[in-house]
Amino acid sequence: MEMNTAAFRKSQLMYLLISKDSFAVYLRFIWTFGLIINFFAAFWVDRGEDGTLATQTNAQDIAIKVMGLVMSGLSAFLLIFWMFYSYPQQRRIDYEDFKFDNPGADPDTMSSWIKINIFKSFLSKPLPVNMILHIVFTVTGIFRSYFALAMNLLLVVNISRTCSFVMNAITLHADQLVLTLIMAFFVVHCYTTLMAEYFYDALDLPSPDPLVCESLSTCFIYMVNQGLRNGGGIGDSMKPEPLGDRFFAKNMYELTFFIIINVISLNIIFGVIIDTFSQLRDT
Repeated sequence: MEMNTAAFRKSQLMYLLISKDSFAVYLRFIWTFGLIINFFAAFWVDRGEDGTLATQTNAQDIAIKVMGLVMSGLSAFLLIFWMFYSYPQQRRIDYEDFKFDNPGADPDTMSSWIKINIFKSFLSKPLPVNMILHIVFTVTGIFRSYFALAMNLLLVVNISRTCSFVMNAITLHADQLVLTLIMAFFVVHCYTTLMAEYFYDALDLPSPDPLVCESLSTCFIYMVNQGLRNGGGIGDSMKPEPLGDRFFAKNMYELTFFIIINVISLNIIFGVIIDTFSQLRDT
């Protein structure tokens, strides 16, 4: 606050440049720059004869690299600008907050210093994190893999409050989601064992594939992949069973898999995410 006041007394323009709202504008500007680069890459990048992705012409490749380097340079400049003007102020605020929240604790110990100066004042702030990731993603994208270039777009979570709510809805109760997913995997493993032992011949494979259900591990991967993606569960990947000794058992196998995994387990996960998002929105 003292730095902002001093800057305001010296120059109103400087005060506007280092205000919190201005840094939020810088965040959106850099992200928009990344969006523009990805827009051009979407039209200029094709799959070559060797199977790799490449631009159609050398001029387009140079243009994308120049835009990427400009974006990386601007990100580095804004990071230094933030470190010079905003970081000292934020560090003092977090220092006082630490003393208020932890009465009796020494804020000058090594662990407290790391917590205040690195985690609270730096890594928990959107702008420095975004700028560092923009630099890493952009440089890696223009010189190594276009996938890294596309990762710039995911940083919208630090710009849009709605997107941040969505991410918080997923991570806030991550323990519940992980435990539910683990329980679902345990159930799928039980069904995997039944599949490998009794119903392997009922799999509707386009051609004989010795890798499918060759072992319980490969069979489990197949069950997770097909069972969770199919709208009707693993039954969609199995042949109809004619009337006979296994007719009732196989139909109960497919029906119970659909109810327990596709209906109950997945809807519990979706319900936790939706309820958390509603709570965050109301707050």
